[in-house]
Amino acid sequence: MFLAEMWDGFLIVSDDQVAYVNDQLCEMLGYSRTELTNAPDGMLPAEWPGLRILFDALRADSDREIPSGDLEFEIVRKDGVRRWVFARYAIHCKGDDCRMAFVVMTDITERRQAMEEREQLIRDLSTFAQTVAHGLKSPLTLVRASAEVLAAEGPVAPGSEFYPYLDTILRGEQVMRNMIQELLLLAGVSNQQVEPRPLMMDTIVRSALERLAVMIHDHGVTVSQAQNWPSVLGYAPWIEEVWVNYISNAIKYGGSPPNLQLGVTLEPSGWVCFWVRDNGIGLTEEEQSQLFRPFKRLTQKPVSGEGLGLSIVAQIMERLGGRVSVQALPEGGNEFGFVLPGV
Repeated sequence: MFLAEMWDGFLIVSDDQVAYVNDQLCEMLGYSRTELTNAPDGMLPAEWPGLRILFDALRADSDREIPSGDLEFEIVRKDGVRRWVFARYAIHCKGDDCRMAFVVMTDITERRQAMEEREQLIRDLSTFAQTVAHGLKSPLTLVRASAEVLAAEGPVAPGSEFYPYLDTILRGEQVMRNMIQELLLLAGVSNQQVEPRPLMMDTIVRSALERLAVMIHDHGVTVSQAQNWPSVLGYAPWIEEVWVNYISNAIKYGGSPPNLQLGVTLEPSGWVCFWVRDNGIGLTEEEQSQLFRPFKRLTQKPVSGEGLGLSIVAQIMERLGGRVSVQALPEGGNEFGFVLPGV
């Protein structure tokens, strides 16, 4: 009764033959129970090439200590329509005799199609972002060059009543340039295929601090950091961007003057959490839940940028199999972290 009422397809394989199928599997494949269980030599019709994939997996796993597993494969229904299924199986053994397997099959065609459409949409959006970003670079370069010439030699040099307007143009150009760089990075994170490798985190942190040296000096930032950095698996250029984002945000939104701590915590699971702590106002739980969304800013403090940075950090961690974290500290300030597998 239970097998007949299952939503998923179910079959029992015995001695390389299909011994039982439920109605749901018959409907999934478009064959009758008789066609599926009485095929010559225990084989399903030749139009279903997925059978051999399934049987090969059953044979291979029968020698395992726990003979079970799962796999995805494509089948061809009797009417010629191709479908994707996800099969979970367990092999029943008596001693060394493993002749019977129980298989549950789920039609995942729509889910796969949705995932493929999502991936294609991500690729299209990344391509669009790259095209727009590259297209804006040249005119922005002309804007800055023209503005700098006017500031140096034209009628709107420093001291002129029009100079504040020119200064606004230059600041706006810098904001747009930063956003273009973020769009290009975001597109690269979405499309680029990378292989995680052991990282020298001390070198990466030093490089990030060097990139922010002017900002650190201008804001009178105090930075302390860990003496030893454990090795983790990641991709160095992306992890450097994570540090740059976290540190620059801590400077923009932290205390006055900013006091930053860069450190690391080893987790019992073998993963490693790297973090940046600031001396700003602690974020509420609601604010923390919104931080890693694109274009989200939770302060009225006047700062440059358009709120892409933390969403890029989240995407980088997702691509590398890590995770992000944020918490308000009991003593005040916030801790922004990212977690990667240790080596």
